[in-house]
Amino acid sequence: MLNIIKSNWLRTKRQPIRWFLFLAPILYALAFSIYILGPNSFDGVEIYAFFETFAILATFSLSFFVPMLYEADKNASFYTNDIKFGISRKKTLVAKFLLIGLLYALIILIASIIFLGIWMIFKNKAINAGEFLILMVLVFFTSIPLIPIYQYLNLKYGQSGTIILGIFLTLAAILLGTTGLGALIWKFLPFVWPIKLIYLLVHGVVYLKVCLKFIGLGIVISIIFLIVVANWFNKWDVYSKTED
Repeated sequence: MLNIIKSNWLRTKRQPIRWFLFLAPILYALAFSIYILGPNSFDGVEIYAFFETFAILATFSLSFFVPMLYEADKNASFYTNDIKFGISRKKTLVAKFLLIGLLYALIILIASIIFLGIWMIFKNKAINAGEFLILMVLVFFTSIPLIPIYQYLNLKYGQSGTIILGIFLTLAAILLGTTGLGALIWKFLPFVWPIKLIYLLVHGVVYLKVCLKFIGLGIVISIIFLIVVANWFNKWDVYSKTED
């Protein structure tokens, strides 16, 4: 599995995703930090706002980040090479999921470290390290259920399919996550979780212990989605897609 993940990463050597991987978190952290250094609407809840805004952007960004990682495979005979060499389809898809997850975690880590560094230097305010870490983990594990969904859409319908869904989910997540709408259904919509939970934390409606439960649910749902998509990919007619 590690060799497959490494191979997938090496395929991106000449792809723009590597620039995106390092520039996106740096630019976001710098832009947000510059904003909060002056008078701003997030006064007193800057850390929550940092992660909530990140979650909103991630919901959409993953919709083109996932296809970008598949671009090298698409250019190299549209996924058929791995199959010709006898590599398990399920392992191929799971390895891609793990690589995307690792890179996404790295993006969160880079953005968080830069933001934290600027906060400590210029704001010089105390920060709850445990709370900060939980928010990082919350954003990650409640967002990754989207990855298998975007993988499926990219394979089946191409990049346009993932981006269309990404736009819809992002708008729905903002609407349901930052307002009173969907109060009865948001718990059943994983793509709303990171935004809604942080919103409720800010307003003191829920506590961090509740977030831990949703982190666990995010892991379980990600595994379920991954199994379903992997089984579909195992039966998918790659060659007919190539002919299309």
